[in-house]
Amino acid sequence: MYDQVLPPALARRGPSKKDFTNMILFLFKQVDPTFEFGAKFEEDVVQQLRNLRYPISISKTSLAAVGTPHTWPMLLMAMSWLIELLSYDEAIQQANEAEQDDENDEENGDKPFFKYLDASYHIFLAGEDEKYDALERQERGKLIARNEAVKQETSELEQHREELKRRIEKAKRDKNALAELTSMKTDCESDLLKFRKLVKDYEKTKVKLGKKLESLVDVQQSCDEELAFRHEEIKRLQTRIDNQELSAHDIEQIGLERARLTEQLHQVLAHQDEFQKQIKNDENRAAEIRDDLDAQIHKYMNTCKQLKIIPVTAKNSLNFDFALELDPNLEELGAVQKLTHRLKTEIRHAALQLKQNRVARANAGLDDALELDEDLQKCENQLNIEIESEKLWESKVKNYAEQMLVEREKRVEYFRRKTAATEEVEKKITNITNGDNLVEEEAMSRQHLLDVRKASAEMKEGYQALLDRNERAVTHVLTACINHKDMVDRAISSLEAEVNKVEL
Repeated sequence: MYDQVLPPALARRGPSKKDFTNMILFLFKQVDPTFEFGAKFEEDVVQQLRNLRYPISISKTSLAAVGTPHTWPMLLMAMSWLIELLSYDEAIQQANEAEQDDENDEENGDKPFFKYLDASYHIFLAGEDEKYDALERQERGKLIARNEAVKQETSELEQHREELKRRIEKAKRDKNALAELTSMKTDCESDLLKFRKLVKDYEKTKVKLGKKLESLVDVQQSCDEELAFRHEEIKRLQTRIDNQELSAHDIEQIGLERARLTEQLHQVLAHQDEFQKQIKNDENRAAEIRDDLDAQIHKYMNTCKQLKIIPVTAKNSLNFDFALELDPNLEELGAVQKLTHRLKTEIRHAALQLKQNRVARANAGLDDALELDEDLQKCENQLNIEIESEKLWESKVKNYAEQMLVEREKRVEYFRRKTAATEEVEKKITNITNGDNLVEEEAMSRQHLLDVRKASAEMKEGYQALLDRNERAVTHVLTACINHKDMVDRAISSLEAEVNKVEL
C-alpha cells in the first residue's frame, strides 16, 4: 500500500519532483524491496527502467522537470506500464499457486492420507492419545466434504450432458437453424458497416470543429492587435493631457472619446455573446451525437435479443455477457463476464483501474467547466456594474463642464474689478479638475475588460479539451462495439460448426 499522502491538486497541475520520487520509489520497491536511490536520481530511474526492458527511452532532462506539460505524459505512461507489469506478475503468481494446489489435490490423491498419517504419528510420539479422536473426526469430515464435492461435480456434468443431448435433438428437429444463423450473421455484418460509417462521420465532424477553432484563434489574434492599438492610443492621450491645460472643450472631447470607447465595449460584449451561442450549439451537437449512440446501442441490444445471446443465461449466450450499455459520462462500458484465462489474470485488473482513473478525470473536468461558467457569469455581472458606474461618471463630468463654463464667464466679467474673487474661482476649478480622476477609472475599466476576455479564453480552452475527451470516449465505445460484433461472429461460427457435426 502506498505510504505517502497525495496532494488534492495533483490531478490538475501534475506532481512535484518530490511526489514523483516517492511514487516511482514505491513502484521500484515492489520489484526489489532493497532498492534505494543513489546520489543521481535521474540516472537511477533511467537504469532501472532499462533493466525492466521498458520499450521507450526516458531522458534525464524530462526527469529534471517532472511537472511540466511536455514531460509529465511520458513519465505517467512509464508509471502506468510499471503498474501493469506489477499487476501481471501478481496475477501470474496467484494463478500458479492456485493451479499448483489444484494439481496436488487432484493428481496426488494420497497426499491427504499421508498428512493424516503424519499428524497421527506425531500424536503417537507425543503421547497425546486424547487428541486422536478429534483428529479422526476432522479427517472424516474432510473426506465427507470431498465426497460431496465430487458428487456435486458429477451431478453438474450429468446436467451438462443432458443439456447437450437436448441441444442435439433440437438441432436435428430444426432443419432451418443454419439458414437463420446465416441471416443473423448477415445482419450483424450490416450493423458493423453502419458503425464504421458512423465513425467516419464523426471524424469529419472533428475536422470541421478543428477548422472552426482555427478561425476563432484568428479572431482572437485580431482582437489582441486591436487591444494593443488602443493601449498605444491611451498612452498618446495621456501624454497629451499631461502637456496641456484642461479646458471645457477638452472635457467635451474626453466625453466623446469615452462614448466611442463605450460603444466599442458593447461591440466586444456582442462578440462574446456570439461565442457563447456557438458554444451552446456545440453542446447541443454533442447531445445529438450521444442520442445517436444511444439509438445504435438500443438497436444492437434488440439484435442480441433476437439472436438469444442475452442475458447470460440465454440459450445461445455460451456463458458470455454480450450486453452493452453507454455510461452517462461516455467513458465506462459493461465488462464481458467470461473472457479467456489470459484476460482474467493479466489485463483486466489494470484496465479497470485505468478506466476508473479516466472517469475521475472526466468528472473533474466537468466540475472545472461548471466553475468557469459561474466565474464568467460573475464577471459579466461585474462588467454591467462597471458600465453603470461609467455612465454615472459621465453625467458628473458633464455637470462639472457646465459649472466650469459659468465660472469662466464670471471670471471674464469681473476680472478687473474683483481679482480676489477670480483667484478663488480658479482654485475651485483646479480642485474640481484634480478631484475628477477620470483617467484612473478608465484604466480600471479597461483592465476589467482584459480580465473578462482572459476568463472567456480559458473557458473556451477547457470546453475544447472536454470535446476532445468526449471524441476519444466515442471512439473507444465504437471500438468496443466492433469487438462485440467480432465476438458474435465467432460464436455464430462455433454454432455452425456444432450444427454441421450434428448433421454429420
